[in-house]
Amino acid sequence: MNILYHVKGVRKKRGEVLQHITFENIHVLGSVIHEEDTYIQYEHKDMFYRYDSNFIRFKQMPSLLTFQKLVATSKRYNESNGAYYVHFHFPENVELPTGLCRYLQDEQYEITKIELYAIQPIDFPIVEQTAEIEIQAVNEENLQTFLRLQYEDDIEFGPTFAKEQRDLTYRLWESDVHTYVIAYFAGKAVGYVELILQEETVEINNLMVRAPYRRRSIGSMLQTYVVQTFPNKTIILLADSEDTPREMYQKQGYVNCGFMYEALKIFKYD
Repeated sequence: MNILYHVKGVRKKRGEVLQHITFENIHVLGSVIHEEDTYIQYEHKDMFYRYDSNFIRFKQMPSLLTFQKLVATSKRYNESNGAYYVHFHFPENVELPTGLCRYLQDEQYEITKIELYAIQPIDFPIVEQTAEIEIQAVNEENLQTFLRLQYEDDIEFGPTFAKEQRDLTYRLWESDVHTYVIAYFAGKAVGYVELILQEETVEINNLMVRAPYRRRSIGSMLQTYVVQTFPNKTIILLADSEDTPREMYQKQGYVNCGFMYEALKIFKYD
């Protein structure tokens, strides 16, 4: 069955209203510090530890020589700020050229194919909340519970990263852009979702459920809360093309709106 939507007075079929969703809709916690015809450089000086806040995004696919020159420039600049890595985003919906891909592999870059998904709230398969599971927006009363849960999730990446993420969340949670939701199972905090609110979209930035509590519909209930709270916004998210969660999103009805390759090389670990 084709569901029809009214968008600015035009009747459209399901999926058509998602055609305007691109990687430009994904929020970047950082600022543009340099732009040329072929690329844009993003940076967050207070958070050089965050790869997703410090990177170069190509507007068009670079030649191997152009890429190598930019790597050298980016490496020097990042090291001057105490960041020993380089991070690149390639143009969306364009496959990596064979020569460039081989070079990245030979130089031991971490290459990730990121997929962009979107869904209209009306299309999401609502999951009814059970007595054991409770979903709450993060507020003054449960903020510390949320921060502990997030810290315990992030500690696998090291205590420095976990602490910086906790401090970042504390600064952002009262903003008009960032909001957080926590899930309880039998009174115990076991999962959460981080949301980024924009004019037309809600971005699911991170959805986590502790391993012992997975396959209990907690992730789906967190998303149900999102679509019911923001019924007039498009829900968007990113997924690694090789990770299992993307299969869940596909089964839930999310539409694949494109892909993009990222390349990360770490020269020195703190």
